[in-house]
Amino acid sequence: MDPETSQALATRISRILQSVIEISDKSLPRLAARQLDSVYADYATRSQPVTFLQFIQHIWDAFMRVAGQLDRNGDGHRKLARIIRWLEKLPNRPFPDDYDESDEILYGFVYHSHIRFANARSAISIAVLTPPGLSSTDAEFQRCLNVHTFTALLTKSYLIPLPRQAILAIGQATEGATVQKEDGGPEFVSNDPLDIEQLDMKVAVAAIWVQHAGHVLWRHNPRYTIGEGGPLWKEFYERLSKEDPNYLSLYRERWGVWVLQFGEISENSDVAEETRDIAGEVSETLDEIYSMLESDNPKAPSLDIDLLYVNMLHQAQEEHSSTFTRVMEEYLSYYQSWLPVVMERPFRKSLERLGHQPRAETALLALAILLVVQGGLPDRATNPSHRSYILCKELYALLQLRRAPSLQLVQSGLLIALYETGISSSGAASLTIASCARLGYSMKLNIDNGNAYEDYLSWEAAEERRRVWTGIYLLDRVIYQVVTEFKAPHVSEDLADHFRLPVDDACLRTDKSEATQAPSHQPMSVPIDVPLCYYAREIQAVRLLGEVQLLQRHVDVNSLPEKFQSLDHRLMQFAERLFEQTPQGWATLCGANAITLT
Repeated sequence: MDPETSQALATRISRILQSVIEISDKSLPRLAARQLDSVYADYATRSQPVTFLQFIQHIWDAFMRVAGQLDRNGDGHRKLARIIRWLEKLPNRPFPDDYDESDEILYGFVYHSHIRFANARSAISIAVLTPPGLSSTDAEFQRCLNVHTFTALLTKSYLIPLPRQAILAIGQATEGATVQKEDGGPEFVSNDPLDIEQLDMKVAVAAIWVQHAGHVLWRHNPRYTIGEGGPLWKEFYERLSKEDPNYLSLYRERWGVWVLQFGEISENSDVAEETRDIAGEVSETLDEIYSMLESDNPKAPSLDIDLLYVNMLHQAQEEHSSTFTRVMEEYLSYYQSWLPVVMERPFRKSLERLGHQPRAETALLALAILLVVQGGLPDRATNPSHRSYILCKELYALLQLRRAPSLQLVQSGLLIALYETGISSSGAASLTIASCARLGYSMKLNIDNGNAYEDYLSWEAAEERRRVWTGIYLLDRVIYQVVTEFKAPHVSEDLADHFRLPVDDACLRTDKSEATQAPSHQPMSVPIDVPLCYYAREIQAVRLLGEVQLLQRHVDVNSLPEKFQSLDHRLMQFAERLFEQTPQGWATLCGANAITLT
């Protein structure tokens, strides 16, 4: 981009941001978000267009520049944050050609600090956060504090993931310094606060992060920065990581170092009084957060378990040596047509939030998807999928004990049961599908009251619930047939005649702004002559399979021939209709065909 274009773009963006600051009108942040999107559309379609990343960098620079000029104790920062909130609410764009997949949603928050704008025409946009450094002039340092305050506000509001600069800023004030002995001897690590250069400034910056976003610091500590920091922490890390390499344990130790060092600063009479007061408040805040989360506070376990599951997901992805984008593409290509229990748009949205709002249920579902994509191999000792399976089973069991039932938990169980069926683990598959059914019943997934829907999103949520319950229904009968050999009863009841069958994925929307009305449904009682999607045909077929299985347990010998004849007649009719509707070949509806022929 030439300097003239760059300057014109920067000026245009800054004017939009300033317009929100100067006037108190709640509608302006939303208008500013749309204006920024229009600016992108303008510059991206020129004969010499501004690239995606160039535009995002200009946006971010403008936010930092304006934030640095605003009083951190006023409401200007909140007005800027509202613009970002509205940018996030605008519909997504497809990823541009110049987007680097190495900065994928699940990895981005670990390696860099990113800000995401779900713009009307842009993909989830990413810009590297680079706050200004410390300065010798008071005016410049005040701008630095203003920027850190604004960034901490965005972090606290979950508009951006936790920046690594936050951890490093605290470390600069507390994690020692390397000094040389006065006699010219070798260097050594000092924990004396007076040996830290610009201590007053560094404590002020660290205080902003602790006071504004302390709980986020605890909950979302970046895994890949645990070995970084000041020389004092590096010494601790080298020793402690050999004794206990668990990164969460190491982070607790680091937190303890911060509490101790801020306490030392607050009690050192040679430190400026204002800095001592700030350090004392920071030490108390850190200690309060640590005590609350380590006590019997009921919220504490949920914080740790979310982090644990997300960290497990990262480790599994590293072993798999593939980005989750590719894993999802493979999953959708091979599994979605015949077992579409995970709807793409809602799941991708939950993945987007995973970076700055860790959620154990989402991480477990991602692990289960990774598991079924890996598949099973004969050599269990060296097979990574077997290790992934053991991990998924343990995490699935733990989450049932620690959390209330959720749709993603049931979806994870379904995929685990699918994997177990594939490796012919009969007892495990039966138990897993039974647990899915129990969870489903507790969530009333089996009930379809036939209500209409106000909008597409409410329909989408209900459709996913129906898909999950029919997935339980299908796998229950398949496991009964293939794995348990009629030794166990069905774990899910037959579907009611009015239960609405799932629709084809072609009816779904990838962008919620495009959705105007809910697709129409056919009930379970629909005549077999009516064409249905692949998955709905499977449900019809598996219903007949369930009736066949019940005949195996039939005790009324006198009525058995009549029931057998009726069922045989309906099976033949259904098989004939399937073949009539698949002139392109047997594989067109192979799931329903295979179940029917079984």
